[in-house]
Amino acid sequence: MRTVVLDGLDTMIFGPLGRGLGWSREEVQVYLVVVRKCLMNNRVRSYFLFHVSYRQKPENETKDE
Repeated sequence: MRTVVLDGLDTMIFGPLGRGLGWSREEVQVYLVVVRKCLMNNRVRSYFLFHVSYRQKPENETKDE
């Protein structure tokens, strides 16, 4: 999960900090250096909730219905 967070960090963070708080791209990048360092600390155990949903098409359902 750490890899997923690290891969999407730029995209997830720039909206709230850049557009929301008015930080420049450079300020966000400097902040992300600290965030990445914290994420790599194995002594910190972080948890977050997420939901997964799925659906299986019933066997008797046809394309026309």
